[in-house]
Amino acid sequence: MAAVTNQKVLDVALLFALGTAAFAGACGGLTGDAGDHVEIRDRQCVICHEAEYTQTSKPPHPGLFSKQCADCHTESAWVPAKFQHPFPLAGAHAKAGCVACHGDPPKYDGLPTECVGCHQADYDQSPYPGHQTFPLGCDDCHNTLAWKPASPVAHPFALTGAHAVIECKACHANNVFKGTPKACVGCHQADYDQSPYPGHQTFPTTCSDCHTTFAWKPASPFKHPWALNGAHAKAACTACHTGNPPVYQGTSTACASCHQADYDQSPYPGHQVFPKTCGDCHTTVGWKPAATVAHQWPLTGAHTGLACAKCHTGSPPVYKGTANTCVGCHLADFNASPYPGHSGFSKVCTDCHGTTAWKPASGAGHPETKFPIKAGPHKAFACAECHNSKLGPNGKGNADCVGCHTGQHSRSKMDSKHSGQKGYPSGAAPPGFCLDCHPQGKN
Repeated sequence: MAAVTNQKVLDVALLFALGTAAFAGACGGLTGDAGDHVEIRDRQCVICHEAEYTQTSKPPHPGLFSKQCADCHTESAWVPAKFQHPFPLAGAHAKAGCVACHGDPPKYDGLPTECVGCHQADYDQSPYPGHQTFPLGCDDCHNTLAWKPASPVAHPFALTGAHAVIECKACHANNVFKGTPKACVGCHQADYDQSPYPGHQTFPTTCSDCHTTFAWKPASPFKHPWALNGAHAKAACTACHTGNPPVYQGTSTACASCHQADYDQSPYPGHQVFPKTCGDCHTTVGWKPAATVAHQWPLTGAHTGLACAKCHTGSPPVYKGTANTCVGCHLADFNASPYPGHSGFSKVCTDCHGTTAWKPASGAGHPETKFPIKAGPHKAFACAECHNSKLGPNGKGNADCVGCHTGQHSRSKMDSKHSGQKGYPSGAAPPGFCLDCHPQGKN
């Protein structure tokens, strides 16, 4: 194609200033097939931007960069240039000046893209640790944010806990990396051998069975056959694992294997009649108070602080077969009650009493709101004066009103007075029928 003349450039620039429509026409003029015309897709930015290209010093463009401005620049702005760097300029690379890698005067073509192309000196001079045995792939352990701390992504095991903050040379003596053992005991043999509490001679050398990378103490024996909680969490291993050296393998897991003496010597109550499954009544938090989870009924109120031997009598105390009804323990209370005499009452103590105390009786069965006995004219009477046990168990069924209200309230007079009264019974009537119309003992 023929070169575009300076006059043609000036013409295009002038048309561009006059408006896009005019410029489009001018460009259209460039798409013909005349010898002195070029196609629009082939035109060069540098036609207008020769001065920018020539005068750019950071970095200098002539002789280094092509004149294809669009390779690095956009129509939005010259700066920042958006070039196709062979690797992403992230982290510290994003802040570094071009001359840091490309020199001054800069060189661009043919530069290495490997890290060590710029960082050979860092590799050679690294004292901690010496890198002579390391590969030259810096990004195996370093990232672009900073050299330190190095992140050894290729380490054979995760550097967590105390390992994350320890110096490399603590494990890699004399800067030896290749062939360093990966097993814990490779570094911790002395810790294993010298451990006095407990002596580890009978333990395997797989430290991670009981220890973590955060700290040696406290050990976390997660493979213990049962959970070490409560008082067991604070007990020394040798309290259960006796002997010199302590015996671990084959130690019994039954409570009684450690607590036989506690079982034999328990005076309150004697345990001879109890099974040796301590967990039936005790927890790991403490022996006392025993948590009698297998008791036949809840131990509430006064029963909570009561000695077992108060109900479980005998020497040794009898537990199996002990009655679980109130009267099994409280028959004497029932028989000896003077106010009122209980001979006509049922022996279901909980009808009137709670576990907090015998007195005052709750009188739970009495209709206090309908027929008050805690106040009013019936306050002074004993229960048995109204409730005739010969007529049945206590309750409305044996409250014999006419048995108490004689004279003016005799049955014959009441029959006469209530003659023709709707609902009034004729002939034999149940005890307490008066309450149907006089629920509070009033007119």
